[in-house]
Amino acid sequence: MTGNLVVITSAPTVSAWRVQLEARPNAKVFSDADFLLALEIIISERPDVIALDPMFAATARGAALVARVKADPSLRAAEVRTLVPDGFDQPFVPSSAERPEGTEAMMSQQLDSYGTRGAPRFEMQADVDAKVNGTSGRLVNLSITGSQMLAPIRVRPAEGIRVTLSDDSSEVRLTGVIAWVNLEIAAREAAQRYRFGVEFRGADPRLLEKFCLRHKQE
Repeated sequence: MTGNLVVITSAPTVSAWRVQLEARPNAKVFSDADFLLALEIIISERPDVIALDPMFAATARGAALVARVKADPSLRAAEVRTLVPDGFDQPFVPSSAERPEGTEAMMSQQLDSYGTRGAPRFEMQADVDAKVNGTSGRLVNLSITGSQMLAPIRVRPAEGIRVTLSDDSSEVRLTGVIAWVNLEIAAREAAQRYRFGVEFRGADPRLLEKFCLRHKQE
């Protein structure tokens, strides 16, 4: 096989793959822990072949990376394959459908089955200061029972979470659990973020309704 090659494999097998490919100066091997660094190389160097460890390809990070590659017109010629002990298997076929609009995600749960479907929800304006476990994020939508948010921190389904929403006149402190999670990679940069739904616990519905009405998109 000729052309530039990027391999992403599990940490214990990185050395073995580097030895196997040492005769190919156009091959670069990365651990799955360094997949964002690998993605930066893929975007900048546009390799002919991207070979993934099957275990990594089956994870949310692997699926997000594949979807990011598939969504980039400049990488249209890149062939994504899975690794086998002695080489490369058939072209990789993602298990989830590709998603448009600049980002791709591997969902751990179906979006519409969780989060704020139990009550009217409102798309939020960008002027809300939102924090997730103390880290700045973005409030996508809000209802009296839950919200959808974006943040650069890793969260997992069923994990407890603290959310703080504030504006010029008030601050709302909430607790809840993660209902669903998407891992996303931005289409124009090698950066990851998480989109997730929060189910509130013990929230004051009147307070949340007022906040919704103040900041909903018209």
